[in-house]
Amino acid sequence: MCSLTLERCLSLVAGKCISGVNESNLNPLAGKKSNKKSGPSPNKKVVSAGLLALVLGFLTFLVYVPSISNDYALDDELVTQGHRLTSRGISAIPDIFDSFYYFDDAGNYYGYRPLVLVSFAIEHDLFGEDPEIGHGINVLLYVLTCVLVFLTLVRLSGGQSLWFPALATLIFALHPLHTEVVMSLKNRDEILGMLFVMLSFWAAFRFVDRKHFGYLPLVVIGFAFAMLSIPTIAPFGLFISLALVLFGNPGKVELAFVAIPIAFLTGFYLPAEALRFPVMLLFAALPFGFLAVLGKWKLDAETAVSGTKNRYVYWVAALGLLILGTWGVANYKRMAVQRGYNLPEVSEQMLLRKKPGRRISLSENPMALGATTSERLGTSFSVMGIYLKLHLLPYPLRYYYGYNQVEIVPVTSLWAILSLLVHLGLLGVVLLFWRRFPLLAFGLAWYLAGVLAASNLPLLMVGIVGERLVYPASLGFAMALAWLLIWLLKPDTDRAGLSFKGLSPTMMGALLVIIVGYSGVVVSRASAWEDRYALFSGDMPVLERSAKAHHLLATESVVLALESPLPQPEMVRQAHFHFMETVRIDTTFPLGWFDLGRLRIMMGDKEGALAAYERSVVVDTFSAESFMDLGTLYGDLGREKDALKMYLGALEIDKGNLALYAAVSFQYFKLENYDRAIQLNQQALKYFPLAFDPVANIGKCWLAKGDTLQAIEWFERALPLKPAEKGLRQTLNDLYQSQRDSSQVSPF
Repeated sequence: MCSLTLERCLSLVAGKCISGVNESNLNPLAGKKSNKKSGPSPNKKVVSAGLLALVLGFLTFLVYVPSISNDYALDDELVTQGHRLTSRGISAIPDIFDSFYYFDDAGNYYGYRPLVLVSFAIEHDLFGEDPEIGHGINVLLYVLTCVLVFLTLVRLSGGQSLWFPALATLIFALHPLHTEVVMSLKNRDEILGMLFVMLSFWAAFRFVDRKHFGYLPLVVIGFAFAMLSIPTIAPFGLFISLALVLFGNPGKVELAFVAIPIAFLTGFYLPAEALRFPVMLLFAALPFGFLAVLGKWKLDAETAVSGTKNRYVYWVAALGLLILGTWGVANYKRMAVQRGYNLPEVSEQMLLRKKPGRRISLSENPMALGATTSERLGTSFSVMGIYLKLHLLPYPLRYYYGYNQVEIVPVTSLWAILSLLVHLGLLGVVLLFWRRFPLLAFGLAWYLAGVLAASNLPLLMVGIVGERLVYPASLGFAMALAWLLIWLLKPDTDRAGLSFKGLSPTMMGALLVIIVGYSGVVVSRASAWEDRYALFSGDMPVLERSAKAHHLLATESVVLALESPLPQPEMVRQAHFHFMETVRIDTTFPLGWFDLGRLRIMMGDKEGALAAYERSVVVDTFSAESFMDLGTLYGDLGREKDALKMYLGALEIDKGNLALYAAVSFQYFKLENYDRAIQLNQQALKYFPLAFDPVANIGKCWLAKGDTLQAIEWFERALPLKPAEKGLRQTLNDLYQSQRDSSQVSPF
C-alpha cells in the first residue's frame, strides 16, 4: 500500500512537471514533432514514471548497500570521527557557520562548506559517531539525487517516452566513477551539492510550467544550499537558466526571477573580487541572449507569471533584484564588519585555492611548484582525455591520481593533441546540433563544462585527477551516452511510458552490460573502501609508482601495529618497506624521511633512524618536529652540541612551542651555560607567562650557579603555579634548612 502511494506520488510529480512543454522535445532524438501516435499500445505493457523512479531508486540502493557496513576511510577525519566541531552535535552549528571548512592548530585553513559539517553535527547528535550511520545517510542522499535526476530528465525529454530519462539515470546512478563520492564520508559535500542543484533544477521547471511562485523559493534555496555544500558546483547554476530557455517556454520575467538569484549567489561566492560582478552579469544576461536566439523573446504575453496586466510590476521587481544583488556583492564586507560578523574572513577563503589557506603540495599536483604554459595546457588537455577514458571505461579505479600517476606533458604531446581534438569535436556537436538534438547538445555541454572545471586549466586541483571532481560532469556524460544508445539501438521512443515488449536483443544486451558491469565494479569498490588499510593496500597494485600511496599504507600499518595488543612484526616490516619506497620514489616527499626515522626508533635501530632524520631536516627545512626529534636522538647518543643545534633550529621555526624552550634550555643546562638557559626560559615566559616549567627551570639554573637565594626566589614564584608539585616542595624545604630558616621549613 505504501509503495503504491509513493509510486503514485512520483508519477504525479513526473507528470505535472511537463505542462507547457515544447512538443518538439517529445522525442529525445528529434528536433521536430513526431507524427506517430503517442499513446500506449493496448498490446504493450508500459512502465509508468512513478514506478520507474521507484525501481531506479531501489536498484541504486541495492548496489550501494554493501558500502553501508564500511568503517572510516581516507580523509573522513576532515568532517567526522573526532572532528572538533561536528562531534559536539547541533550545539556546534553556530560555530560551524562562522568557521572554515578545514582548519588546524598549525594555522592552515581553507574553504567554506558549512552545510556538510551541519549534516554531520546533526547526525552525531542523533546517532553518535557511527560510520555505518554515516555511510547509510550517504547512500540515501545519493538515491534521492538519482530520483531527482530522473524526474528532471523526464521533464527535459518532454515526459512522453521514458527511455531517455530512464537510461540516462541508470547510467548515472550505477556509474563506478561515483564510488569515491558515495563511499567516502568526506565527499558528502559533493553529494549534497549535486542533490540541491537538481532540486533547484526541478523546482525551476515547476515554477515556469505551473506559473506558481511557491516553487521560486525552492529554486533559490536549493542553489544556495548547493553553494553552501561545495562552491565549485556554481557553473551548473547557469545550466538551470539555459535549460529553461532550451526546453521550456519561460517569459522574460519568469526567467529573470530564476537567473538573477542564481547569478547573485554565484558572484557572492567567488573568491576573486574583481570577477564577482562580471560573472554575475554573465550568469544573469546569457540566458536572455539565448532566449532571443531561440526566438522566444516575445512570449511574455502568453506566459508571464501573472499575465500581461501586471508584467511591468514584475519587471521592476526583477530589475530591483539585480540592483540589490550587485550592491550586496559590492558592500557585504562593510556591512558584515559593521555588524561584528566574521563573514569577511570566512568568505575570502570560500574556494580551495584562495591564499592564504590551502597550499597544494607536489604530491597532490605535480604542477603546484611551477609549470610552463605549454605544460599547463598540455597536461590539462591530457587530464580531460583521462576523464573521458574513465567515463567510457571506469577501470581500474583508485583513490589517488597525484604525483607520478599523471604525466606532465607539453601541449605538443600526441595524447594532449588527440584529447583536445576529441573535446573540440564534442563542442562542435553542441554548436551544430543544439537545435536539432537539444538533449544531446545539452548533455555534452554539461559534461564539457564539468570536465573543463576539473582539468586544472582554470585552477589547479588538489589531486591532479580525481574521480570526485567529475561527479557533476558525469550527468552530462550519462545523457549523451543514453541518447547515443537510443539512436543506435532504436527502442520504441514514440509511445508514452517505457515499453519492453519487442525490445531488440542488442538493446537488452546493452542494458545488461550497464547493469551487471557497472554494478560489479561498484560492489568491488565497496570492499576496497571497507576501511583505510583495505583501501590503501587494495589499490597498491595500481599505485606502485606513487610515493603518497606508499606513505599512506605505511602510516596505516604503523597505526594498526601500535593499536594491536600483540606484537605485529610483519606489519612493522611492511610499514618499513613502504616508507622506504616512499623516499625512493620521491626523495623530497614531506614527512617521508621523518616517519621512516620514527619507525626505526620504534624498531630500536637508532643508527638507521639517525640517517633518516638527518635527511629529513635537509628535505623539509620547515618541520620543527624533524629538528626536535633529531635533537633528541643526538642527545641520546651523547652528541650534546649537535642536539643543541637541532633544538635551536626547531625553535627558530616554532617560537610558540613551550616544549622546545624546555628542550633548548636543558641542553644549555647540560653544557653548563646557565646564563643562556636562564635567558631562554625568560623568553618563554613572554609567550607563556603562567607556565610552571620556565619559572622552575630558572630556579634550577640559579641553584646550579650556586646562588641559593635567587633559586629560592624563583622556586617560590613557581610553587603557586603548581601547588601539588611535591618535588618542588621538597627542594624548597631542603634549601630553607640549608639557610637555617626554620620558620619556613614546616610548611614544606
